[in-house]
Amino acid sequence: MGEVVRVRPLRILIGVVLVAGAGAAGLYGSGFLLDRFGPAEPQRRNGPSVARVETAPATVAPVRRTAEAVGSTKAQQSIDVQPMSAGRVTAVNIREGSEVRAGDLLVQLDDRAEQAALREAEATVAEVRGNGDRARQLAQQNIQSDAALEAVEALILRAEAAREQALNAVEDRRVVAAFDGRVGLADVDVGQMVATTTVLTSLDNLSSVDVTFSLPERYLAEIRSGQTIEATTTAYPNRRFTGTVSAVGTRVDALSRSFTIEASIPNEDRALTTGMFMGVSIVLEERQSVGVPEVAVVNEGERAYVFVADGETARRRDIETGLRQGERVEVLSGIAEGESVVVSGLQSLSDGERIEVAPRAPSAGEAVAGAPGAPAGRQG
Repeated sequence: MGEVVRVRPLRILIGVVLVAGAGAAGLYGSGFLLDRFGPAEPQRRNGPSVARVETAPATVAPVRRTAEAVGSTKAQQSIDVQPMSAGRVTAVNIREGSEVRAGDLLVQLDDRAEQAALREAEATVAEVRGNGDRARQLAQQNIQSDAALEAVEALILRAEAAREQALNAVEDRRVVAAFDGRVGLADVDVGQMVATTTVLTSLDNLSSVDVTFSLPERYLAEIRSGQTIEATTTAYPNRRFTGTVSAVGTRVDALSRSFTIEASIPNEDRALTTGMFMGVSIVLEERQSVGVPEVAVVNEGERAYVFVADGETARRRDIETGLRQGERVEVLSGIAEGESVVVSGLQSLSDGERIEVAPRAPSAGEAVAGAPGAPAGRQG
């Protein structure tokens, strides 16, 4: 009995192995078992491998170091139009959103009383001037004293001053454009009573706009009047506006540790208006520099390198990188203009390996200057 017990587990195990082997052979084919469990064949050596890569030349292009900020716009001149005196509106010549010239009449107030006072003042001036002429003739003939002549001349001066006041009162009933510009919405109607605090419309000179923004204090020594800025706004996503720094703040805010800058942007087509939010980039430095496509640069900690195509051989070259602009990385040292660097197939490439260069179409963004940043590349 004990012998039978020892044999039965062995038969069961053999049966399981046979069933599994048959299943594997049916599933994968008979070659599966031979490939899996048979002796391995030695691999044949076909000579040194050749890596197929793509290359791009190192080129010289402008490099800009810039500072970024956000700001808001305001018109070169901007006022709320208000009357100089209170009264009833008799005419409104405001066409909302239209361009006006300095001195154009915008709103007329009732000036009948002022016109009457002006006519009276002019009559008084004419009368006293006639008296003055007669007084001078009498004084020349020694018929009238000099004191009497001086009294008449004083009357003339007072009459002329009264006429000037009456004329100003008439002018104050006319609301005119103070400068060339664009009028805004009009909140006034004929027959309406207005006071000197009533805002009739707005007037903006938009031939150029000022954009105000702030930068951290570390840039204070690098900003000066006349520097170039570029600005963008969501209202015109595909357009860049160019201007110049017009004023630099003389104080650094104690809380934000920043200072204020004002730049002027030409606005001939009146695309920009007051109160727009803008992203601003100010050029701190511009230079010509050698650069390579970003994809060619491999970073290992604080070091960076590229592979240079030396004929049919890849040579590793340590480089010092500068600014990144778009898809291009500035190379401060290690690469000369015109040298070809490997831009694809870097994963398994090693120094001294044979390569075969495949044709490559350059990326449109490789030579386009963009926002500054730290040297970029893949990690080694």
